Amino acid sequence: MTEHLPLVTKYRPSDFETFLGNETTIAALKRAVGNEVSRPHAFLFTGPSGIGKTTGARIVATMLNAEVVEIDAASNNGVDAMRLLVELGNHMSLTGAGVRMFIIDECHSLSKSAWQAILKMLEEPPAHLYIALCTTELHKVPETIVTRCYHVALRPLKPAEIEDLCMVVAELEGWTVHNDVMQAVIQAATGQPRKALSILQAVHDAPSRDEVRRIITLMDATDPLIALLQYLLAGKKAWAVIKGHLSRIEEDDFEELSIGAGRYIVGALLRAETDASAQLAWRLLDALVFPTSTFDRKASFMAAIGRMIWGNN
Repeated sequence: MTEHLPLVTKYRPSDFETFLGNETTIAALKRAVGNEVSRPHAFLFTGPSGIGKTTGARIVATMLNAEVVEIDAASNNGVDAMRLLVELGNHMSLTGAGVRMFIIDECHSLSKSAWQAILKMLEEPPAHLYIALCTTELHKVPETIVTRCYHVALRPLKPAEIEDLCMVVAELEGWTVHNDVMQAVIQAATGQPRKALSILQAVHDAPSRDEVRRIITLMDATDPLIALLQYLLAGKKAWAVIKGHLSRIEEDDFEELSIGAGRYIVGALLRAETDASAQLAWRLLDALVFPTSTFDRKASFMAAIGRMIWGNN
């Protein structure tokens, strides 16, 4: 039986020659990794979701022939987890590779004490150890960490770059995609190659741009977060309905929910045609970004939903 991989998996870059976009940044990164005399031991990959931060870190690890250990800081954000990582980093790889690479995703989730543990590792890293921090929220990374890392700031791709990617993938898949459909995919991708390929896979055989919009709307409607936000943006607050949407969200998804929700609401705010709808979108956004002291992303998101529903009552 033939395995049908998602396009985002099937065409994930395995080297920087196939890494699309950010040419100047990637060229500088390749030079830095290739310089054995002054090669950095810590890398900080920043930028929006879906543009290749973790992929870039994995490629660096491949260039170093390193054994990779990936950590999701959203669920391992405490000092104990980082202390275990530091202890692991003090020892050579048991696989014979001789080099280790720690990739810490969503590093902005780390607690203050966890950052302190990481800082000690960055100040005097063992010769065999490299670290890659990945985040969508650079402003939450302590300055003492930022200044000790080689910063790889990735930006969204240009529409022409998204078009090149989609055209190449469509050709490799043997798909004939109408120009109107392709343009709709490019517009909906908002500069994110991962999003572009996900949409392309769903709409490549659509007969028209209107059909693409319908499919994209349906894709969004099946997303519990989008469904929840659409409900709230309509000014509705029935807890039974909201609870139903929340129950469909997977436990592991809460890390990126606030980011995705924020961007969705900002889009609704910019599209608002009346003062009332703009004010409603702004209130939802204000409730979402209200400062919180908890590192539990689920608790933080649930608190934001509570502020959205009852904050003005």
